[in-house]
Amino acid sequence: MKRELLVVSLACLFSSVSVPAQKAGAPPPAPQKPPQELQTRIVDLSDHKTLSGLPAAAVSGYPENCSADGVTFLEFYVYAHGSIWMPGDPEVIPDIYSIAADGAVKKIPRDIQVPNSDIYTTEFYPGADLIAALVTATPGKSPAGSQADNRTEYFISTAERDGSSSKLIPLDLWFEPLKVAVLDSGRFLVTGIDTLNKNPVLALLETDGTLLHMIDVDERPITSSRALGTIYKGLGGGTEQLVAASFSRADFVPYGSRVLLFVPGSQLPVLILGEDGEENAVRLKLPKGELPEWIFSSSGNGTWVIRTQGIGTFEALATTGGSGPVAQHLFEADPVTGETLRELRVDGMDPMYISCASSKQVVAVDEEPGNKETGTAPHWIIAVSSQ
Repeated sequence: MKRELLVVSLACLFSSVSVPAQKAGAPPPAPQKPPQELQTRIVDLSDHKTLSGLPAAAVSGYPENCSADGVTFLEFYVYAHGSIWMPGDPEVIPDIYSIAADGAVKKIPRDIQVPNSDIYTTEFYPGADLIAALVTATPGKSPAGSQADNRTEYFISTAERDGSSSKLIPLDLWFEPLKVAVLDSGRFLVTGIDTLNKNPVLALLETDGTLLHMIDVDERPITSSRALGTIYKGLGGGTEQLVAASFSRADFVPYGSRVLLFVPGSQLPVLILGEDGEENAVRLKLPKGELPEWIFSSSGNGTWVIRTQGIGTFEALATTGGSGPVAQHLFEADPVTGETLRELRVDGMDPMYISCASSKQVVAVDEEPGNKETGTAPHWIIAVSSQ
């Protein structure tokens, strides 16, 4: 069973460039040189190894997550009572499994219980020691005359990567949280929306979930983008809805001891965040027509590996919520300048199933369908390529 591509992303932010008029009598401008052909590197993922210990009858989340040390993490929504529990269904807490490059599989228990509430979880973040995810608890129906508190509650769920313990940290924030990342110190970065002013929010939280300080976020590149306005025009609600829809797609990615924050499908700068907030911002310079769909985790050294899609795919996903394989490409970029260094051509696996990627190693995890004629059951495979 192939994984569903449950990704709705943003389109590119266009900027207008004014060209000064040529002065009378001035020599004609020199012809521009054609762009230098991009160097290509082949990534061979044709050698597959069968994985043991992963559930076959399940729907897995997308995209796969990778920690800074190169371990793949997958969520699984298992069959129940003859139906499939899907991401977004209430009270469905997906199981998380870690998959090492050598094929070792481990299930990571999570204890998420909030009485009398419908529970939802967001995409999780694999830190150095902890896995963190945002939990939303929506109260169920209260009996008539009940004095029950009907407010939506928010928590951060954490689980030790070695499976030794997990806990639920209650949040009391003045904004609506969207996604969470965990730093090596155990502190948290949280994106959100100011429910009063509908502005994007980025905050640093203490290990117990209390607010330490806010990190400035400029919403003007979003609100001034004609492309984003076109993509989300079907949502209605004007600027406020545009900001909320756009920032809800921003993703955290491990980057050594720091964290990257980027907006898929946009040309907004990639933010590098640490214990003190924003440390740097890098604007990617990808080949024409390519927009970032995912930036892979890294140790903090070497290049960034970026998975891209065309703007048409982002527009289609935003409009129809489509699923299934799409045309994707891989590029290496300089983490300081944002310049594209080379393209990675993948053999043996679809790029959408790549879970971890660096200049030294690429890992892909996928499920192979069963075959009734040969009696083969569905099974998971891993492919690893050293570059």
